[in-house]
Amino acid sequence: IIVDVDETMLDNSPWQVRAMRAGTAYPVGWAEWCEEASAEALPGAVDFAQAAAAKGVTVFYVTNRDVSVDDATARNLAARGFPMAAGVDVVLTKNEREDWGSDKTSRRLHVAEQYRVVMLLGDNLGDFIGDEYTRLDNAGRRDAVDRFMAHWGTDWFMIPNAIYGGWSQAAVGYRRGLGKAGELRRKLRALDDGRRRP
Repeated sequence: IIVDVDETMLDNSPWQVRAMRAGTAYPVGWAEWCEEASAEALPGAVDFAQAAAAKGVTVFYVTNRDVSVDDATARNLAARGFPMAAGVDVVLTKNEREDWGSDKTSRRLHVAEQYRVVMLLGDNLGDFIGDEYTRLDNAGRRDAVDRFMAHWGTDWFMIPNAIYGGWSQAAVGYRRGLGKAGELRRKLRALDDGRRRP
C-alpha cells in the first residue's frame, strides 16, 4: 500500500495555525515543523496502517517532504505507531534520488518494481496520477478523475483536504501575484461555476 503522509496520515493543522498566527505561509517554518516530529496521526490512520501490516502488507509513505527531513518524518511516523517495515526504506521523500521530484510517479514505480501495489491513499491527485494531469484547470482535473474512474473507491482512495492542495491553485488558474483578495475572488468564482455545472 502506498500512502501520502501530510493530511493523509499526519495532521499538520497545528503548523497551519502557527503560520497564520505568525503571518507566514509555506515554506516558512515548514522544515522546522517537520524536524519537531510532533504531528499527530489523523483519526483511523494508525489503525488502518497497522491492520494492513498485520496482514503482511508493507506500507510505503510517499511524501513530497524534502529528503532533508526524511529521518524526522520516519521518526514522527514511528512515534505515532505507524508500521515501519524492517530492512526496507518505506519513507520515500522528494529529492531522495535524482529523479524523485515533486511528481510521485517515479517513487510509485520504484515500489512497484518489487511489490504488487494493491492500494493508493492520498489527499491530492498527484498521489494517484502524474503531474501531466494535476497541473490542469478545474475542467481538466475533472476529466482526469473521470478517465481513471475505475480506480476510485476500488484501489485508489482520496482523503479530503480542505486546507491546501492542487485544487486551490487550479481554482485561481495557477496565477501568481493576485494577492489575497484577488485569490479569494477567483476561488469564489470557481465555486459558483462548480455549482452551475450539471
